[in-house]
Amino acid sequence: MPTDDEIAVPDVEEAATFQRDLYLYWWAARELGELGLTSRGFLTRSALRRLHSHWPTTDDDRPEVSDPHRYYLRRLLERLGLLRVPTEPSRVSANGGLVAADAEIMARFLAHPLAERLRICTRLWVAGGWWPAGRPTRVASGLHTPIHPRIALARRRLIEVLAALEPGSPVEIPGMQLVEDHAPRIIGATVRRKPRDIADERNETMRAALAGPLQWMGLVVRRDTNGTVERTMVTSHGVLALRNGPDDASVRETPGRVIIQPNLDIVAYQPLTAPTLFTLDSCATRVSLDRVAHY
Repeated sequence: MPTDDEIAVPDVEEAATFQRDLYLYWWAARELGELGLTSRGFLTRSALRRLHSHWPTTDDDRPEVSDPHRYYLRRLLERLGLLRVPTEPSRVSANGGLVAADAEIMARFLAHPLAERLRICTRLWVAGGWWPAGRPTRVASGLHTPIHPRIALARRRLIEVLAALEPGSPVEIPGMQLVEDHAPRIIGATVRRKPRDIADERNETMRAALAGPLQWMGLVVRRDTNGTVERTMVTSHGVLALRNGPDDASVRETPGRVIIQPNLDIVAYQPLTAPTLFTLDSCATRVSLDRVAHY
């Protein structure tokens, strides 16, 4: 039998961390001035190195195409309007480098409670062709490219399933054994394309979503099973945001202590949240950011 610790409901820590990383990415881009892009739409290695020097939460130096999580952060920031191609003639580069949006735009985004920010990010992912159904392709898709209706439908159905679950519920990852059960209900089957083929595609879309964006955004988490190497996927407390109801009040960030010392130095302790960091960065100079933020 599982212990109480093993069945504890995952909280919103992962969701809050994802929102913090969105903010830190934007902040680093603002400090750097511009992030160069290759002709295929990925950050240049030079831009990645500069980004890492201003974003000390990671030391991973893989290129974007090999780092889907980091790439998703950047593409979502673009779709949110928090990263953009500059319109000023003096700042437009040959490959359309990216710059951070004004602080007022970030302030408006962070003014939303955590639950609403989760819904905004989820909605942009569900309908957006800017993020592929599987791994990133070798050429970045257009920012406003619509997703194929069949993939959008699979994503939307998965969100509906998650919204109906209670936090801590196990999430069944679609597998090939489920294809026959779902095939008769697949919309869009034609003579040229068998229902099984469409069901396979739908299941692959759902698997990619659970292992990618939905896990990165903190709506589902992986968990050890009975102390073994086997891992299962369960919904976090953040999944309540998908209901857009009274449960929103329980989906909230809880920042750590912020201490102002006699010499006016400021120390912010874990957990570091995006609204707290934005407030501190707006009124003080950041000295370091590791386990604590020092201003």
